[in-house]
Amino acid sequence: MKRITCIIILLLFLTLLIPRVEANQLSINNDSFTMLTTEQDGIAQVTLKRVADRERTQRRLSAGLLIGAGAGSYIYAATLDDSGDKRTLRVTGGVFASLGLLQLVVPSTEEREYRSLADYQPEQRELAAKESMAYLADRAERERVLSGISNAGLAIYYLFTQPYEDNSANIYSGLIFGGTAFYQFNSKSYVEEAYERIERAERSRVNAAWIVGEYTGPMLMVNF
Repeated sequence: MKRITCIIILLLFLTLLIPRVEANQLSINNDSFTMLTTEQDGIAQVTLKRVADRERTQRRLSAGLLIGAGAGSYIYAATLDDSGDKRTLRVTGGVFASLGLLQLVVPSTEEREYRSLADYQPEQRELAAKESMAYLADRAERERVLSGISNAGLAIYYLFTQPYEDNSANIYSGLIFGGTAFYQFNSKSYVEEAYERIERAERSRVNAAWIVGEYTGPMLMVNF
């Protein structure tokens, strides 16, 4: 049973980790969404599209891994003699496969936010895209901080409340959760950084203005 538990935990860990690594390495396919992006689109629209593409890639990778893990668990269960282990793996495989299918067909929040731009007039889409990015960045920050708090709590639990005896597993677990919490508190998500790039681009944008008074004429103002 311990071996089966370890296999299940490993499969779950891989389905959570690998899609994020792959999504960071994959380039964005600018033709994957053909609805809106043109040369005239503003930075908020382009950024929202890239975020949506990235999340769609991550969602599909995660779904594929979950389905594969579910099928693998079910197949491996057929090779076991113990009826309890066999039943556990089959149930686990069914859960993984069901979650994978659900993730495959349900678009992410980022994808839905991007597609919602079609409900706006072309001249309104840039502002709507910026509002969507602000919402997504705020949501990503909350999730990151809450996850960091949870991992910090687990680190404290394993490092200070569990009896060590002769087993160092609690120390290792505490260090892993503590390191994860530290990383989450100090590393902003992709969406947060993307929204900050939008704000920096807008602050550094060159604006035209007119001075009325002793001198009337065009003046360029650059905001940093």
